Amino acid sequence: MNKNTKIICIGLSKTGTSSLANAMNILGYNVCDFIDRKVAYPTTIRGHNSYRVADIKSVERYDFLSDSPMCIIYKEIKEQYPDAKFIHTVRDFESWIKSIENEFKNWQWGFRHDRRHEVYEKLYGNPFNFKDTYHTYNAEVENFFKNDINYMKFNIFAGEGWEKLCNFLGQGIPSWNNKKFYDGKYHDKKLK
Repeated sequence: MNKNTKIICIGLSKTGTSSLANAMNILGYNVCDFIDRKVAYPTTIRGHNSYRVADIKSVERYDFLSDSPMCIIYKEIKEQYPDAKFIHTVRDFESWIKSIENEFKNWQWGFRHDRRHEVYEKLYGNPFNFKDTYHTYNAEVENFFKNDINYMKFNIFAGEGWEKLCNFLGQGIPSWNNKKFYDGKYHDKKLK
């Protein structure tokens, strides 16, 4: 695959986006996973660093971008980068809803007002409406990319891994394709 081709992960949070970002890093891609660390954002909010969330301008700086910001701007990316490849990470609803509710159980809207809040509110609603978002978003994505050869639905949790990923990217499967990488920070899952 031409490393100038943009690859965008458009899966919702807790669908293996961090695992995929890790795999792309292992494969040698320049990765942006939610936060664009190539742009200094020197402000703090209530004593906490305020990071620049990836946006359409970030796409030109990276080979691979993932996580919630991409879910909001994937149509704009497709328009500006018609040859980009899109990987839609998914997982079964029951395990996803438990994971996403756990992730956001202590979320405090009033604590920090940065772009992450805007992304989450736009994607999941305020208050969060995870169930409707899961079904509506995934159906919308599948419909948008229907019959598009540059789109792949990818379920790491169901055992999809290196072979499917590398075939989609048009590159050989690494000789070390049994190498472990983590599903987020908390799960020791192997991408097979």
